[in-house]
Amino acid sequence: RASQVLVFETVGDYMSAARLMAGNLLHNLAGLFWRGDPRWLFNLPGKPALTPALALFGLIGLLAVARRWRQPEYALLPIWVLGMCLPAVLTVDAMPQSQRISGITPALFGLVALGLDRVIELLRGRMGARWKATPAFLVGALLLLEGLNAGSVYFDIWAQEPLNYYRFHGDYEALARHAAPHLQAGDTVVVIAEHYQHPTALFVAP
Repeated sequence: RASQVLVFETVGDYMSAARLMAGNLLHNLAGLFWRGDPRWLFNLPGKPALTPALALFGLIGLLAVARRWRQPEYALLPIWVLGMCLPAVLTVDAMPQSQRISGITPALFGLVALGLDRVIELLRGRMGARWKATPAFLVGALLLLEGLNAGSVYFDIWAQEPLNYYRFHGDYEALARHAAPHLQAGDTVVVIAEHYQHPTALFVAP
C-alpha cells in the first residue's frame, strides 16, 4: 500500500514532492476549519472537522498556546496536531484526508477545551458574583448545540445518502446472508467480487 500512496514513491523529483507535501499540509489544516474531506465514506463531503463555534474556541486555544509555548503541556498540542498530519501529508490522494489525520483528534479538542477555558476565565473576571452558574450553562449550551448539529448532519443528511449502502458493502452483506444457507447445505457458491474472498462477505458468512 505504501508503494501506491507515498509521495516519494509516486513523485519523481524532490522539489515536486516538497511542493506536494506543503500543499497537503495546508489542505489538511484548512480542512479543520473550512473545507473538509470530500468523500462520503469518511465524512459529509466538504464538512470541516470543527463547527464555527468549536473553531472559534480552537483558535482562542491556539492563541493561549502561543503565549505559553515555552511550557511543554501547551507546546505539545500544536506539535501533536502537526505531527499527526504526517500520514496524510506524506501521501498522494484527495485532500484533506480525515481518516489519515484522525490521530490529531485529542490534541485538536484539547485546543478547543483550552480556548473554552480561557473564555470562562475572562467571563469570571467580568461578571463577579453573577458568575456561579455561567460555566455550567456555557458548557451545557455548547454540548447541546454541537450534539444537535452532529445528530442532524449524520442522521438527516449523511445516513440518508442511498449510495452509502454500497460504499459500506451493504450489497455484499446481503449476498453473504443469502449464500449462508446454501453453504450450510453443502452447495458451491460463487461470488463475483472486486476482491478475492471479499472481507465483508467473509465476516458475515465465514
